[in-house]
Amino acid sequence: MYSGAGASAEHSITPASGTASAAARRARARPRRTARWVIVGLLAIAAVAVAVAGAFMHRWASPVGLILAVGAGTGVCVLARHAARSRVGIGVVAGAWLTAVLLLAQPRPAGDVVIAGDPAGLVFLLGGASAVAVTLGMGVRVPSSVNVR
Repeated sequence: MYSGAGASAEHSITPASGTASAAARRARARPRRTARWVIVGLLAIAAVAVAVAGAFMHRWASPVGLILAVGAGTGVCVLARHAARSRVGIGVVAGAWLTAVLLLAQPRPAGDVVIAGDPAGLVFLLGGASAVAVTLGMGVRVPSSVNVR
């Protein structure tokens, strides 16, 4: 860049200032990234709670309980999609939901099951897993700075 007598300090770019601004951007992004992963952890805990509630609720009021149970699982994954901004975050929440549901589908030593292998139980398992897979397949939403009208 021109460094003659007419050049001002505002317009001169040095490699040190470019590096410092990049380091400052990384330092500002670090707390946001940590906050995102804390939110993903909280959403994973919420996904387990939604899975347990859905396992007991999917038989309530025949189609309404099933729709609410699958919709709640999908909603948690969509929230993770917006919070995490990575497929790994969505996968963590989806894995937590799926693990809880599959554990509740296993027979207990006494022979009882929470999610039976009948049509309502299979729709809950397959519908919820499909909804989670679609959410994971949609990827992340990148926020745009352009206002579209």
